[in-house]
Amino acid sequence: MTAALKVDGEALLTKDEYSVLRKGIEDLREAHNHADTDVIRSEIDRVNKLSVNFAGMRMDGNIQRALSGHHLDDLAEKTDNAEKKMA
Repeated sequence: MTAALKVDGEALLTKDEYSVLRKGIEDLREAHNHADTDVIRSEIDRVNKLSVNFAGMRMDGNIQRALSGHHLDDLAEKTDNAEKKMA
């Protein structure tokens, strides 16, 4: 998550969203070093909730870049060929 924030965080998140997510990651790291498993699980859940929109935006951007310049017919043909190979 830290690496993803370094790459896309400032481009995809508002300053507040970025700060809150970074703080959540720092809190998780601190819990990992000093807390019991219940606190760690709680911090994992918190970071997951804080990061779900960011992860979705990154995935959307990656899909858009992957599909850029391709026609729907080309993608359908590749999908059909892949399915035939798996059968």
